Amino acid sequence: MTTTEIRTLADLPFHFSGCHPKSALVRRCSPVGIEALSSRQFFEQIRDFSLGLKEIGVSSGDRVALICETRPEWMVVDLGVLAAGAVTIPIYPTLTAERIRYILADSGATTVVASDEEQAAKVRAIQSGLDDLETVVVIDADSGRVEADSALQSEISFTDVERRGHRRLMMEDGLAREFKEAASAISADQLATIIYTSGTTGDPKGVMLTHGAIVANVIDAGTMITVSDTDNALSFLPLCHALERQVVYLYLYNGATVTFAESLETVARDMRRVGPTVMTGVPRVFEKLRARILDAVSQAPPLRQRLFRWALGVGLQRARACLERREPSLATRVQHGLADRLVLSKIRERTGGRLRFVISGGAPLSLMVAEFLFAVGIPVLEGYGLTETAPVLTVNPEGAPCLGTVGKALPRVKLRIAGDGEILARGPNLMLGYYQQPEA
Repeated sequence: MTTTEIRTLADLPFHFSGCHPKSALVRRCSPVGIEALSSRQFFEQIRDFSLGLKEIGVSSGDRVALICETRPEWMVVDLGVLAAGAVTIPIYPTLTAERIRYILADSGATTVVASDEEQAAKVRAIQSGLDDLETVVVIDADSGRVEADSALQSEISFTDVERRGHRRLMMEDGLAREFKEAASAISADQLATIIYTSGTTGDPKGVMLTHGAIVANVIDAGTMITVSDTDNALSFLPLCHALERQVVYLYLYNGATVTFAESLETVARDMRRVGPTVMTGVPRVFEKLRARILDAVSQAPPLRQRLFRWALGVGLQRARACLERREPSLATRVQHGLADRLVLSKIRERTGGRLRFVISGGAPLSLMVAEFLFAVGIPVLEGYGLTETAPVLTVNPEGAPCLGTVGKALPRVKLRIAGDGEILARGPNLMLGYYQQPEA
């Protein structure tokens, strides 16, 4: 765990490049292997993109929408926007053009960064009705469609934004120092992001979170869940969701290597490739993992099925003893060594064989699934929070979890249950409010 703290998310790129220099800080799985970026390379991409944003007219306080799947470029754009003093508006790439229109119009976004031509096409279809929108940046741009020139234009490639930023850096003496000074001048109470709720009960509401609220949550969560520069994390949940984004900030803050899965469909393959030590999932991910294992066992010969049931039972006895903070019996300890060698370790190999723990959030995790994970030797830490709380309120502390609960409040979070059962929270991680809806 690092001992240096950051004040804002604009400090984060300088922090990890200075405190955690490593040859592979951020990686991405692809069909042919794993591509890596060093701490320095990742920082330089963020810096160049941030300077490039200013070249195309993005100013401090401007809203920059990001429609992109989970991948390294998501974090490059996000941290580049934040270092420029602008505000990130994350948008799920699964949304329809009309849903995207509402968010862009409500937030007053001046720039949209789209992952590919499919997402860019949604924006083109609605662009005429959005008076604030000036520029569309396409990450995987069709070179035949997006042609860069020296003048500001309505559509430009991600690569060209980076090039413009890098060219300016090479031409202006002292710009690297100015970039750092400008990022350092951003205040903790400055707006960092507006995250729109799902809108299941009406139009989505924009949750306003400051730099300070998010950073406080990163630092406090890190006191209960240990992540270090020796960890290798796998990320596959949507970064548009407050939890996965926050966890990736935590990984980068502590210098863990973050590997982004190729897609949700390749997670099982990528787990075996990467051998993660930590990762975040939602209950459905862990339910499917358990179901796949049980399905494979059901296809095995009867003797192997009986061996599996015996090993799982032994693992469960040991897990329950540990969860109750008591020493497993001698018989359980002896049997567990054999059960682990013959069966349980083979199950863990399906996840890469190195998981120290997994984090579950977003919905309640069933006790049956949680006990299964503990029984096979994969501790699961469940937590609770809201987008409005940046997002973590409680988490089961590493080494002392209590299944069936969402754990303890973070150090600076105060909780109370109101007379009508509502959960009341106070802390440095709370939102400013809903954008343009103070009454809500």
